[in-house]
Amino acid sequence: MTASDQPVRQALAAYQAAVLAKDVDAFVAIYADDARIFELWGTWEHDIASWREMAQGWFAFLGDQRSVVEAHDVRTQVSGDMALLTASLTYHAVDAAGQELRSLDNRLSWVLRERGGRWLVVHEHTSVPLAHDGGKGILKRPATA
Repeated sequence: MTASDQPVRQALAAYQAAVLAKDVDAFVAIYADDARIFELWGTWEHDIASWREMAQGWFAFLGDQRSVVEAHDVRTQVSGDMALLTASLTYHAVDAAGQELRSLDNRLSWVLRERGGRWLVVHEHTSVPLAHDGGKGILKRPATA
């Protein structure tokens, strides 16, 4: 971690906080208005309007549950007003008492740009590897990863 990547890492922390709080406005505020999002679930590509709709649906689906996002192996590269962040994320669904109900892992790549003094996600790509036998998504990261 370097001083130059602090704002980029803060964007990830803001993402984690917005998901935990189920705060759609805070969630969308991390992204640029012209963001292009390649999401793992259900839709080939999102723009910012459909990304807001996705967040509203996700957070509503959770009901009384919360999603705790844990980041692993976060790596950043910053050059001028552009940055790259990659990580593995674990999404832990927890009940009101904090008991874990389920979890899944995915890989995250963000391209961020500094605009108006803020680092915003201009591109997001999430993925999971596919098993060679059957092509099913592998939703749990190996313990050594």
